[in-house]
Amino acid sequence: MYDIRIYKIVKFISVFTSQNKNKSVNINMNYDNKYSKWYDDLIKQAQQTNRQRSDGAIYENHHIRPKSLGGKNSISNLVLLTPREHFIAHLLLFKMTEGSQKKAMLRALVRMLTFGKNSKKYDFVRQLIAKNSCGENNCAFGKIWVYNPDTLERKFVNQEEFESFYKNQGFVKGLVKQIGGFPRGTKIIINNKRQEKMIDKNTAIPNGWIKGRLNPPSKSHMQNMRQKNRDKDGHKKHSECLKGRISVINNDGEVKRIKKEDLEQYKKNGFAVGSGHTKNMRRISINGIIYKNLNEAAKKHNMQKYIINYRAKSSNQKWENWFYLDQSR
Repeated sequence: MYDIRIYKIVKFISVFTSQNKNKSVNINMNYDNKYSKWYDDLIKQAQQTNRQRSDGAIYENHHIRPKSLGGKNSISNLVLLTPREHFIAHLLLFKMTEGSQKKAMLRALVRMLTFGKNSKKYDFVRQLIAKNSCGENNCAFGKIWVYNPDTLERKFVNQEEFESFYKNQGFVKGLVKQIGGFPRGTKIIINNKRQEKMIDKNTAIPNGWIKGRLNPPSKSHMQNMRQKNRDKDGHKKHSECLKGRISVINNDGEVKRIKKEDLEQYKKNGFAVGSGHTKNMRRISINGIIYKNLNEAAKKHNMQKYIINYRAKSSNQKWENWFYLDQSR
């Protein structure tokens, strides 16, 4: 019964001349069953009609050989289908495949089922979405991105608003291109009023401002940003640069990543193997008493390490005599 229903669905696109009946579309998936033949017929019908998006009809791009099965974004692997045909194509792909490929096709089909449980309902919803998101019906119609080069403030405004107001406020069209969080040749400064401003790198920092960011990105984020903007041939990966190196720390909390063969030389200069952050080896002063590390302080005071760490970093006057010796609070 299920096979009969699929056949009825594709019947309206199965009319060909006698010359086309014996031809098949080569999708290189090595399946030869009735579903693959119906799929070939569907794709061939769409290719022969010479469709274009400017026709006024609503089409969706379809990969003849799905990307999850090794297909590419080349023109030869793309075809324009109506929403209903698109649904049927993925239904046939699910039926014609086997094993892991069938699972991949099922995932694609399930995503399409969120719009409708059959081809007619899917077509109705997709047509409705397309008509209500084109031209003036689109929420972004007539709007542009603008930003202020001085304050980094950005807004999504109407073209008329930009010309009449924002342009006079120093805004320009577009989005600032960022590398590592802010544009090349600039620096970010902040003041005690929690204001952030971007200035030229060579400009002197004005009174009442310091270099920094209100919400600095994490180290991992910065590393990822830098990695994306590196020349693959001209720079080594960060992990490759640190390969074979070890961390050493001295009594002042200075941490270095050195080569193993240089360890003895650093030991003579007061360094020991370890990391100040991961092994809690920073010296800490509590009420005038200096402890070698956080572990020692926790044992002496019979307290959890996170409590001592919180107090040492706190700006509360109550804990002003709790602080690390190797870093500013």
